[in-house]
Amino acid sequence: MNTRLVTYENVAAAAQGLLDAGQRPSVRTVIAALGGGSPNAVLPLLNEWKASRPVVQGADIAIDPQIGQLIARQIGAAVADAVRSAEQRSSEVQADAEAVAEAGREAEKTAQGLAEELDQAKAKLQQQAGQLEERVRELDDVRQAAKLSVETAEAKAEREREAAESVRQELVRTQIRTEAIPRLESEIDALASRLQKVEGELAAARQALWNSLRVCPRPRNRRKRFGRIWQLLKSVSAHSC
Repeated sequence: MNTRLVTYENVAAAAQGLLDAGQRPSVRTVIAALGGGSPNAVLPLLNEWKASRPVVQGADIAIDPQIGQLIARQIGAAVADAVRSAEQRSSEVQADAEAVAEAGREAEKTAQGLAEELDQAKAKLQQQAGQLEERVRELDDVRQAAKLSVETAEAKAEREREAAESVRQELVRTQIRTEAIPRLESEIDALASRLQKVEGELAAARQALWNSLRVCPRPRNRRKRFGRIWQLLKSVSAHSC
């Protein structure tokens, strides 16, 4: 409703226009003529306009003794008009009261509907708050599970890094041993060659000694002559073993 339409001037003009058109000014008809407005706002202004209208009363009529019967008929007509006006005003007041009462009932109904909507909104809000708390708890659980998974993965990764480092070091040692094999084989071959040479020399020395012993006739002279050679042979045999 446009409350700017509900002024005394607008209400009075609408009521007078209805009256001139032969209609009875009431709260409903005035609101319809204004195109909007609240019954509670229109009613006191309409009553103010009605109270400002001149009312024909029997006591206001001046009686002319010279026109007795004519005045009496006029008084009767004025009284009848006053009665009709009073009845009309009473009917208008009753209609206005009914309009205000209906507006009050509509307002009460609207207020009741708003109260029900408010209760529903509160219940929905509480339900959503409970759901939100549940979602928060679920989010905390997911966060804790994710944290545990990350810690487990980090520990596993650390163990794998340590295992990889151990394997790498073992590979390095294996590579070092592998790289040393040719050198060791070369050294073994050299030692084998030296051993073979020494064994050949030893065999030759033994053969020479044996030949010398067979040529020398005296054992004492043989021991004295070949004692040093014999010691040398023993020394060479010990080193070759």
